[in-house]
Amino acid sequence: MDEAGEAVRHDLKYGADWIKLMATGGVMDPWSDYNVQELSEAQMARAVEVAHRAGKHVMVHAEGTEGIKAATRAGVDSVEHGTMLDEQGAALMEQHGTWLVPTLYTFQHGVEQGTSLGADPIMAAKGKAILSAQQQPAFALALKHHLKIAYGTDEDPDFSSKEFGALVHGGLSPLAAIQAATVNAALLLGTTQSAGTVEPGKFADIIAVLGDPLKDITVMEHVTFVMKGGEVLKDEVHTEAARLSRHRRASDKPVTLNCGASGDIFVPQFRALLDESLH
Repeated sequence: MDEAGEAVRHDLKYGADWIKLMATGGVMDPWSDYNVQELSEAQMARAVEVAHRAGKHVMVHAEGTEGIKAATRAGVDSVEHGTMLDEQGAALMEQHGTWLVPTLYTFQHGVEQGTSLGADPIMAAKGKAILSAQQQPAFALALKHHLKIAYGTDEDPDFSSKEFGALVHGGLSPLAAIQAATVNAALLLGTTQSAGTVEPGKFADIIAVLGDPLKDITVMEHVTFVMKGGEVLKDEVHTEAARLSRHRRASDKPVTLNCGASGDIFVPQFRALLDESLH
């Protein structure tokens, strides 16, 4: 059993902030069975003991029901996926205060793609089985038991923002989905002193979107402004405002800011941006 402790100590020695355990098999391989528990509860408890003693956190890949429960009893900080979560497992996670990172869109997207991008047919079949029979009931149980939910995916970065829509479709409110990616994520990661909210003394990591995500969560998939540590890395709004400014000086005609399918927008915040660029 102490091989688990030795493995954790090895990773901590080389700088790991988080330890990830495999409580069950998975979907993204043709060999393992996601219903089967892999590490024993004692092995996971030993890993948690060593990591927590060093002030580090432990996450666990857990899809099958028994693996979720064993990992929760072992004291892990978060369960990734929780695909086959049942009533007893949800109650146990609630009792222990264990976080859930449900990665809903990862499975949905996998089923959409099927074998079109080279996935093994067995892998595609496992994903389809989970999505058709287990994902929504499991997530409904997580919500019923008020589990702490943080945002996460196994996706390519181009698709990471799709999880917002998946969470809302699954039953979270738009506000709760945004909180999962911000304040909740910071709580899980232990970074609330520097991240998670916009307030003095924290990192100036800010994004903006064109639209109200509380009314349409899909606007979170189209980020127009990015500030990282106080440095602006992307600013489509000011870029568009400057272009319109040049156009207006050239034509001396009124302009509006076009936002594609949503039509012409000329709300006060964009008027201020345009006025700033025009003077």
